[in-house]
Amino acid sequence: MGLRTNNPVNFQPIFVFINNRDFVNLKYSIQHFILFFLLLIAANAAGQTSSYKHESFSIRITVTDSLSGQTAIGATCQIKELGVFAVTDVSGIAVFKNIPAGEAKIDISYLGYESITKTINIKGDLTLKLKLIETSLKLKEVNVVAKSSAAGSSTSSKIGRQAIDHLQATNLSDLMQLIPGQIIQNNDLTTLKQVQIRSIASNDNNNSYGAAIIVDGVPVSNNVDFNDRTGVNTTTATSGIDLRQIGADNIESVEVIRGIPSAEYGDLTSGAIIVKSKSGKTPFEIKTKVNPTTINSSIGKGWSLGDKNGFLNANVDYAQAWGDPREKTSSFDRFSGSVSYANTFLKKWKTTTKISINTLLDWRGQDPDVIATGTATTQGDFTLQLNHEGKFAFNLPLCRTLSYVAGFSTSRKESTNSTIVGNSSGLIPILTATQTGYYDIPFKTTSYYASGGTVSTPQSYYFKVTNTFGAHIEKFTHQFNMGLEYRYEQNKAIGYYNTNDSLPLRPNSDGRPRPYYDIPALNQLSGFIEDKMEWKILGKTLKLQAGLRYTCLQPGMQEQVWSLSPRLNASIELTKWLEIRGGYGKSSKTPGMEYLYPAKKYMDRLAADNTAATNPAERMLLYYTNVYDVIRTLGLQNATDTKVELGFDIKLPENRHITIIGYWDQTPNGFGNYTDYYTYLANFYSMGKGLIANTGAKPTIDWNNPARVDTVFSTTGKVGNTQWSDNKGVEFDFDLGRIKEWNTSFYLTGAYIETSTKTTGPNTTNPTLIPDPYHDVNTPPFKYLYPSGQQLSINRRLSSQLRAVVNIPSLSMVLSTNLQVIWYSNSETTNQSMSPIGYFTANLTGGVDYHLITQDMLNDPNYRIKGVLLADSKIIGNDNPPITNPPIWLMSTRLTKDISKIVGFSFYVNNTFFYEPWQHSSVTTSLTQSNVGTFSFGMELYFKL
Repeated sequence: MGLRTNNPVNFQPIFVFINNRDFVNLKYSIQHFILFFLLLIAANAAGQTSSYKHESFSIRITVTDSLSGQTAIGATCQIKELGVFAVTDVSGIAVFKNIPAGEAKIDISYLGYESITKTINIKGDLTLKLKLIETSLKLKEVNVVAKSSAAGSSTSSKIGRQAIDHLQATNLSDLMQLIPGQIIQNNDLTTLKQVQIRSIASNDNNNSYGAAIIVDGVPVSNNVDFNDRTGVNTTTATSGIDLRQIGADNIESVEVIRGIPSAEYGDLTSGAIIVKSKSGKTPFEIKTKVNPTTINSSIGKGWSLGDKNGFLNANVDYAQAWGDPREKTSSFDRFSGSVSYANTFLKKWKTTTKISINTLLDWRGQDPDVIATGTATTQGDFTLQLNHEGKFAFNLPLCRTLSYVAGFSTSRKESTNSTIVGNSSGLIPILTATQTGYYDIPFKTTSYYASGGTVSTPQSYYFKVTNTFGAHIEKFTHQFNMGLEYRYEQNKAIGYYNTNDSLPLRPNSDGRPRPYYDIPALNQLSGFIEDKMEWKILGKTLKLQAGLRYTCLQPGMQEQVWSLSPRLNASIELTKWLEIRGGYGKSSKTPGMEYLYPAKKYMDRLAADNTAATNPAERMLLYYTNVYDVIRTLGLQNATDTKVELGFDIKLPENRHITIIGYWDQTPNGFGNYTDYYTYLANFYSMGKGLIANTGAKPTIDWNNPARVDTVFSTTGKVGNTQWSDNKGVEFDFDLGRIKEWNTSFYLTGAYIETSTKTTGPNTTNPTLIPDPYHDVNTPPFKYLYPSGQQLSINRRLSSQLRAVVNIPSLSMVLSTNLQVIWYSNSETTNQSMSPIGYFTANLTGGVDYHLITQDMLNDPNYRIKGVLLADSKIIGNDNPPITNPPIWLMSTRLTKDISKIVGFSFYVNNTFFYEPWQHSSVTTSLTQSNVGTFSFGMELYFKL
């Protein structure tokens, strides 16, 4: 029950979000989109009035199966440097028109077959006949590793279907072990899986938050998620996407971009993972993976619906996992299904439409065989997604290919927590007030059972259109790519709630319910332009990929943020065997709802305590609740990452190669808490000083005569660009070639990674040894301000993976052995000596005043601030010695074999030799066991009908 409300501080004015805010926001975005499209139309209209400056020709391609001779219907043919594509028709024929003279590369791809790249010299009309080879373990070369990108483009690794099968991957996270510098881990679906690209800091959430996950052209977004205060430990609102939600069996390929991405990709900092699902004709596939903690089964099939009716592809996947099968305290269930339809209309319009559902269920609780208390946490997620991709082969001078992607997704994420709220102090105040004032609150003297949850319903609308065209200009080949991208995201759920408000799940300042439906939607508009250029001079090749991207979030609103991101990748061929590569680029990640619209700040302070009264009727517990509403974060910038790369590629005989890349990657303004203070006045009443005893009833309060009035400092809950991270290192990727006599190929990859992180926001603290009147009531008279960014955490690691791949085509078998070595692992934290540079005091308006501390004040050993000796404020640095761990190695073995055309199996053993040594670090003689829990084994059985 509220007794009295006052307003002792100067609050920000309450701002009511109404629906037309979203409308105004949307209007600005539509205006930008219309402007872009008018410019595109005008450019092509101008282009059509002119003729080609150079003679052009036609290329006719017939694509067939190498064994059966059957035509390949729906194979994609591309000349990427010109932005041209075509799809084979019912006769297996694709035609390119208006192709200028010169050298060009034709890429042919078809689901279930090896891709072809053929270099041709165009001097006239051409007719080509190309044969595709079906992907099989009977081939002389089987690709079960990640392929590195070519020089002159974004540094990336591409993982194909054979590598995914060989790994027995259950989710997208399993594939990351093929990336240079990543570490092999056991498959455990009961723990959150997020990717960190070129970072090894455990606290670098901005790295995983800045990793874009793009599935079939549509980003997987958590921009409108919120931190889950229910108590479930898998919240991702301010960190990366949970990779467990993306099953591996329906993936055709994955590209992991670690370097400077194309300007086409945005809303990222650390990198991007591009996922392409299966689409087209495939055999009926049944797969089951089993290991000690996981069972994963899937069924998939792709049908040809006739010569002109396209392809239908369907997949169903179910996975169940346990953290420890001996203790039933955690489990994870995932069910996903998708149906896609692909077709080409009028030989010019290629489309793929996909609808998918995905459900996840995380559970934590007591082992039912031990005790049943009714305590458990669950987190469920149901997602419905619709994607549509299309390409138009317009073949116009300034619009060879017009591509678009449209996506819609809606989710319902619900977490629940049923628990016993413990009573460690003998009294639990039930704090539930949501407005500023004094409240006579109920309290508990024993523990109680409580439950609550969070309901979140993020929705996302996504549209992207790109225009690609190319040109030969003397010795230059240009591929121009430009586009516009728009996202509309909202979350109109009830948010955090208590099942019973009188028995709250969290009876403290962080336990108030918060609805999401009064928060405005997010509108994000981006545009980009890029030129991929190739210049041949004196028999050498210069490649250049240069682009610029513009991103604007909440256009036209007070909280609007925008950024420009220039990007450049380049390489030059010095000799036939040596290429130098380098790049520079900026990328930006927009703040999500949790950052732009933080929750209200609730401060609860004891105002009177008469709970010790002998007569229960006379007991009373009075609290003062102060509410601070940030409403929205102003001045927040996009987190911006700067990448610099320099390296070289060495081409050796028999397709061997060596790639070494050095990089520097810095994000100086990642998202984090910003320590900003306000002050408020809070009265305290005691018996005889504001509390008047009433026999048999609660005391009466004399509001105007408190025992004391406290001036209280509180943070506002503001968010800022306060997280700094710096990643640098060297990556290497060696293809050591194949020893024919052994049918064995060797690959060596690895990286040296150094990650540094620090907080750059205001560094404040309470003074020590404050006078008793302040100390007794926990109200420091002021706050010291110290230099920021003085504490630096540094992590370093040098690791390598040597893979030996034995391919025996006659047995349809692939055996791989991977030796992972962590040669060097080091961590340290620096704590610099420092003195305060200023201090904050309360003012009469509820704010704070800043006062500078001069060197003369610091030099005076007797100088005091509000009775506190300034000489005691100096912080003495206490750098801890770096911790270096000894080298550690781990070997894993994998076998994949086709028993027949319709049956096959895979088997793996992780930590094959069960190597778990006892070691000690550089700072201790105590032995700890390494590689614990890394031993695992599993098997997959698959049928292809």
